[in-house]
Amino acid sequence: MGQTEKAIADYTRGIRLRLDDPVPIRQRGALYAGLGRYQEAVDDYNQSVSLKPDYTDAYLDRGYAYGQLGEFRTPLQISPRSSKHNPRATMPWRCAARPISR
Repeated sequence: MGQTEKAIADYTRGIRLRLDDPVPIRQRGALYAGLGRYQEAVDDYNQSVSLKPDYTDAYLDRGYAYGQLGEFRTPLQISPRSSKHNPRATMPWRCAARPISR
């Protein structure tokens, strides 16, 4: 088991202790994404935003993971709240535009 897998296991144990905290769930999602396990990452990002609907970073990360899965939705479908809660958040637009520029 590599370091990232060990970190995922550690986050999973921590998440079980604090089921209502969206931050470690999002961070575990980032670890999944780093391993190319984008569906698991999306699942964690979805759980994070369900716990904290204004969690901009989780929306942005979810948009990126969807893009890696080939689900190129419009930015507002991917991250509807990110622009509402952080109008300067431009990442959903860049993530959505990336496949077009390839």
